[in-house]
Amino acid sequence: MKSHPSQNRNNARRSIRHDVAACSETVARTDSPRAASRHGRSDSPGRAGSATRPFRMSRRTLALADLKLAQIEDAFLDTLLDAHPRRTTALDRLLNDIEDAGPEAATERVGAALPVPDADAAAASSRRIESALLGAVIRRHPRRDAALDRLLCDLDLAPTAPEAARFPIVVHSHLRWSFVWQRPQQTHSRLAARHPILFVEEPTRSSDSDADRLRLREPHPNLVVVEPCLSDRIATSRTDEARVGTLLREALPAPVRARFSPAAHWLYTPLMAPQIDAFPDPLAVVYDCMDELSKFDFASPEIPERELELIRRSDLVFTGGYELYLSKRALHPRVRFFGCGVDYDHFRTAAAAQPPADLDAIRGPRLGYIGVIDERLDYELIAKLAEARPDCSVVMIGPIVKVDPAQLPRAANIHYLGARPYEQLPAYASGFSVCLMPFAMNEASAFINPTKTLEYLATGKPVVSTPVRDVVRLFSEVVAIADRDGFPAAVESVLASGGRNPARAVEVAKSNSWERIVGEMELLLARIVQQRNAERRTESQSWSRPLPGSPSSRRPAAAGA
Repeated sequence: MKSHPSQNRNNARRSIRHDVAACSETVARTDSPRAASRHGRSDSPGRAGSATRPFRMSRRTLALADLKLAQIEDAFLDTLLDAHPRRTTALDRLLNDIEDAGPEAATERVGAALPVPDADAAAASSRRIESALLGAVIRRHPRRDAALDRLLCDLDLAPTAPEAARFPIVVHSHLRWSFVWQRPQQTHSRLAARHPILFVEEPTRSSDSDADRLRLREPHPNLVVVEPCLSDRIATSRTDEARVGTLLREALPAPVRARFSPAAHWLYTPLMAPQIDAFPDPLAVVYDCMDELSKFDFASPEIPERELELIRRSDLVFTGGYELYLSKRALHPRVRFFGCGVDYDHFRTAAAAQPPADLDAIRGPRLGYIGVIDERLDYELIAKLAEARPDCSVVMIGPIVKVDPAQLPRAANIHYLGARPYEQLPAYASGFSVCLMPFAMNEASAFINPTKTLEYLATGKPVVSTPVRDVVRLFSEVVAIADRDGFPAAVESVLASGGRNPARAVEVAKSNSWERIVGEMELLLARIVQQRNAERRTESQSWSRPLPGSPSSRRPAAAGA
């Protein structure tokens, strides 16, 4: 039975109090006269409780200065969190992350990675100390990685005034804005409400012009799509990459270029990283790794090396899957897992929608898939499912990419409807009896965290998936999992008895909105941009200040001096 939130809060408080008590025992006071003189105090009994009495600090211990244990506990659950507007979400999620771990003592020394402050600095930076100790408290818990990462997002890395940081963003995406509506579109359609967005696509080729050119359009408010169009009539040894760079430097309209100089740069592929150099003074670089692109069919062999270069250049690295996070987290100090979200209100309309006419004409029960039809799907599984359930119709909705349509499984009860507009997807899902995720267990799918999982769950329909790692890790309580051989039986079970934990499935979808995920990514980026702007202001001031003894520093004396 689920504990009441107030009970969880009390349990977490007791757990933290226990851990802090254990941590406090590792802190040694400086008692030697030599050390005392070094810190500018005496060890006389009258000073024993003084606020200036420091603690001895080393690489393995953290000075708590004169902060009492009770004050630290209060800071964890009250002062520290109450000071932030996102306090409720942060605290609730932290409690959820640690509530089942028990009061295991945090025996690791705290603050090993922090610089050693003196007594005055320690007293002045109590919040940093509290945050570091909190990190140590949850460090040994099984779900520590996700808990600490999300707490950092909600608290420590939140900028003071995110509403004021309306900096421009240049997006470099291998997925076109008009393609299937997924992570890039979901992210930047929301960021465009607060930031000007320049969305640079991969180049297209054309023979109807003698010159390379840029095509610009504004498909969404405050968002401009840039499509480099390279002419096949030009005989040149220059690479497409170099030609696109020239276009971005020289062919962008002056008002557009001025608006995005400087800007933060947000990349979805390492192959577009050279484009950053076409813009002056980038504010920050974000690598949003949504797929392991090197594992896809026809992938460039340069991707692994290019990716390492981009990661080294990046200020932040986001991953769309947890398996991706595990594979990238050792490559950069700021790697954060942000899984896929869902436009819950949009897909929840499936509960009351009527199936479109073309779907309604197909005999039910309907086993449906919505998404890109590419090398990640298990077509042998789809054929076997259709054969095992001749009473059902398998409906595939989405564009066919990088696979030969002639090689797709064909049967009287398999229907390929093609791509459908994003606005119509809930209506199509409303006509499904079961939502399918028939992914192949191959290199292309090993690192995916399918966007459709949460979209399916939001519709209230039961979901059956092959054992994709992230689906098993994140959604096995609400998604039926089966391998190729067991997939037809899993579908039969769901048809007979319904989905797994349907009420919980809707809750999971509702708690993973794109608004929350994009907001957290935005906070992290805004913090980097604020720091970068502060550094630039400092540099500007230092350059504008005359050097002592320089001609500009020897000003004439005032009259009468």
